[in-house]
Amino acid sequence: MITHTDSFQKHLNIISLLLMTVDKQPATTYITSSLSDYKLSKKDLNDWYAENFESLPLYTSDKSDEVTILSSFMHYYRQYHGNEDFIDTLGERIRELEDLERDSILLDIDEYINEWIDNVFYGFARIIKKLRKEPVFACIPNDLLVIKNLLKFYKEVREAEDIQLNFFHHISLPKRVADVMTDMLILLLSDKVELITLEPTLDQPLQNPGSTLTEASNDIFKINWLAPQQEFAELIHQLTEKGYLSLPDMSMASQARHLARIFDFSATQRKQNPDVANNLLAVLKPVQDKNLKTTTYSYLKPTYKMKFDSIPYRPHKKKPKAR
Repeated sequence: MITHTDSFQKHLNIISLLLMTVDKQPATTYITSSLSDYKLSKKDLNDWYAENFESLPLYTSDKSDEVTILSSFMHYYRQYHGNEDFIDTLGERIRELEDLERDSILLDIDEYINEWIDNVFYGFARIIKKLRKEPVFACIPNDLLVIKNLLKFYKEVREAEDIQLNFFHHISLPKRVADVMTDMLILLLSDKVELITLEPTLDQPLQNPGSTLTEASNDIFKINWLAPQQEFAELIHQLTEKGYLSLPDMSMASQARHLARIFDFSATQRKQNPDVANNLLAVLKPVQDKNLKTTTYSYLKPTYKMKFDSIPYRPHKKKPKAR
């Protein structure tokens, strides 16, 4: 039974090797869109994110050996996570991306894939419910039939030599990468089918046949954080830098989502039902200052007073030299 996205770590490591190993890197085409293509309303941006990062693929394309990505995809992603805006009508931020090297683009794609499987795993019930409203699955009476049909489709595509699944709009991946992503879906859907069709035995009776995964997830233990999220981010950074904490090796977006599931920030939230994971990502993710050639964080403003900077370094952890 798959209980955590760690079950896909082997697949994700393979994808990273396929994308980042120098002698295996695919040819990469970066297509720049016009400035007007980058402007989306909040609703359209949410819809774009759901179509790319909270969905299961339904379409295929011919086999590809290369990576092709439109610049608009990267801008929408950054805009969704609050890392880019369009106040500057001259588009300076957009021009910065025009000169991205292949390694940087492939590293971003690697993070997109990590974020996608994380969303698919933890949002599976919602994604299947949404799929049942789509024309392709109209009138399908239950989730199990949808999952079985998807599983059959993915297995057929995986066995084919001349086609591959399309996972993102405006990103074309090499077949060898798409196939590993397909393997993750086959593993996930096979696990769901097994769980749904598992019959209880006398030794293992069902405690509550009417309970749902959503109801069970509401009982997960959470820690109440009583201070602002900026202070939480500072604490995480201080503990990590000084050798007391080591976060799992995954994308920053994935780390933020996992922390949002462990900690409850409702005591200091200003809005009801905020996107906690995205808020955490904004304060946890490092910001590059190209002029000063330094790394900082969004919460480190002149008015912010450090709360945890007096934490000492662990004995084996050396304090970095001042520049």
